[in-house]
Amino acid sequence: MKKILLLTVGALLVIGLIGAGTFAISRDVEAGTGEDEPAFNFTELVISPTKVAIGQNVTISLIVTNVGDWASSFGVILRIDGVIEATKKVTLDGDASEGVTFTISKDVAGTYSVSVGHLTGSFKVKESLSTTPTGVIIGIIAAVVVVVLVFFLVRRKALAGK
Repeated sequence: MKKILLLTVGALLVIGLIGAGTFAISRDVEAGTGEDEPAFNFTELVISPTKVAIGQNVTISLIVTNVGDWASSFGVILRIDGVIEATKKVTLDGDASEGVTFTISKDVAGTYSVSVGHLTGSFKVKESLSTTPTGVIIGIIAAVVVVVLVFFLVRRKALAGK
């Protein structure tokens, strides 16, 4: 009975392979599950811009590489301050790479830490971003004060001469 079962399974396997032609084996793997995680490598984390106003978009991108030999699907998890913000499923052949991009915005001012796998970074959200440097504003105010003082001194001298 055991021999018949083994022969039947073997025959079905051979028939299945012949009928299928070429085939690929794929497994779903999620980040943080342990054993299969090292088959994927994360590199080139870019956070842009690193300073934004409330509600402005921040783009977070990286390269994911399947360093294994098999095609696999992988859940790339973006964490902001340790909390899952977004997940993207990436399917890669063995030895293949792909860029992954997340776009997020925050409604509260503060500094936010970013992590994707072992890669980390941060960005700041401010109440509002001044596009004019503080030194330029101070210079303009000083110039206006000087012009006003000169105007009053000239006018005072002109009135004193009458």
